[in-house]
Amino acid sequence: MAFSNIPGNERVKKILQAFIEKERLPHALIFAGPEGSGKKLMALGLAKALNCEKSKIEPCNECSQCNSIDNENHPDVIIISPEGQFIKIDQMRFLIQTAYLKPMVGYYRVYIIDQAEKLNEEASNAILKILEEPPSFTIIILITNNPSFLLPTIRSRCQIIPFSSIKREEIESILRENGYDEEKARLISLLAEGNLEKALSFDWEVVFEKKQKAFEIFKNLIKKENIFQTYKRLERESYSSGFKEEFRDFLELMISFCRDIILLKEGGDTRYLLNPNFLLEFKEIERFVDQNEIQKYMEEIENLIYSFEKNVKIRMLMDYLFSIFAFREEGRDA
Repeated sequence: MAFSNIPGNERVKKILQAFIEKERLPHALIFAGPEGSGKKLMALGLAKALNCEKSKIEPCNECSQCNSIDNENHPDVIIISPEGQFIKIDQMRFLIQTAYLKPMVGYYRVYIIDQAEKLNEEASNAILKILEEPPSFTIIILITNNPSFLLPTIRSRCQIIPFSSIKREEIESILRENGYDEEKARLISLLAEGNLEKALSFDWEVVFEKKQKAFEIFKNLIKKENIFQTYKRLERESYSSGFKEEFRDFLELMISFCRDIILLKEGGDTRYLLNPNFLLEFKEIERFVDQNEIQKYMEEIENLIYSFEKNVKIRMLMDYLFSIFAFREEGRDA
């Protein structure tokens, strides 16, 4: 894939292209950022740019070098992944032994170490010297979701390139290009959390079922109906595996419901609803809440989602969510 075809992270593309153009590309790089943000695609794009027969800034995607890299059978572009739980010392010994050999068919040898945070201690120590003094024709790229899990001595020998999550609008556009209709693309891009791989792997039936369940709970909370029963139901489910991720998706869906109600209260165009199939239900329940209140709910739920990054216990998040709705100020305009 050429740089121009890789979604998101335009800043990273410009940095890498500038390095290549000025012939100042570091020989040891860390691509660090959220899962599904395109780090591996970017590493392969860089490998193609370095070895392309026609262009060094934007790979042609047509020459034998580009095609071999796309098919992951280029002899000079090697992807190293964990064997079992870890990347082991034998894998790093292979890298060290071959990194000093001149490229077989390309211009550069490129080693892509995927999930580099899984380097075990022996493997991590083994590659320190080559990271510090790699051959001029060798590039080593470590891919990781969390660079803090790498040894400080590894980080200090590499240029860290930070990646960000892919924007929701970009994921939605890609889904539409892949044949998803507007409603599916909007909803899946909302739940994907900036992870394109996750978005493309979603099962729509599962997503739709989550959406229906979330709306029933949201409706009960807005109307202040069956709140205790709804809480006890979620409490029982909280003991099941996978509930944490499901609850996060539930919060994302609740934000989408809040946005849609705000849109209706402002007299906005219903074509921009995130959940157009709930239009009639939104019109029925919006009278139970005023605009300032629904805006406050949305802000509080966004804070809850942020708390996931802080590893707050799921039961605490549930308790706070229900308290937002159960104890809201009475006497508002209906």
